[in-house]
Amino acid sequence: MLAQQLLKKVKTQMQSYSNSNIAVGHQHRHLGMASTFRQIYWQHGLKGLWRGANSTVPRMAVASAAQLTSFDIFKRHLNQTKLLSDEVKINSLVSSVLSSVVTVIVKTPFDIVSTRIYNQGVDARGRGLLYSGVVNCFVKIIKTEGFFGLYKGGCAAYLRLGPHIVLSLALRDWLRPSL
Repeated sequence: MLAQQLLKKVKTQMQSYSNSNIAVGHQHRHLGMASTFRQIYWQHGLKGLWRGANSTVPRMAVASAAQLTSFDIFKRHLNQTKLLSDEVKINSLVSSVLSSVVTVIVKTPFDIVSTRIYNQGVDARGRGLLYSGVVNCFVKIIKTEGFFGLYKGGCAAYLRLGPHIVLSLALRDWLRPSL
């Protein structure tokens, strides 16, 4: 999980860079993945590579809890009530679709905050120029953009995460022995 956090930071900074004619916000100018790691390390040391981890850990914890719990609840309910079908595989598929919706709804605000924290500029001491931490970022987004500012790109997030969640949960459930 910590390695994923490092890679997400590098990916976010690299994706946010755009041509100066259309650039919005702070621009991280990196040549590639290896140079990004080196540049962050040279400028901010080992601590700089881990800046933003405090936003990634809750993001992953919330997403995992929402995904697994909602899938189990939906599947159990559908299998017990036989609301849609007697077929366990169909109920598993429907449960995975419903779980993907719940997961994206719960995870998207944390994605927004995590991306903003990763992408903000930093001062000479490596502190963020816009946000002092996760809670501060949540508060500023809600104050300036309203509650739904936490859901910018929600549809795109579902199109990216939804199929992965559906396939992962359904296939896992179909391929493992019944419990």
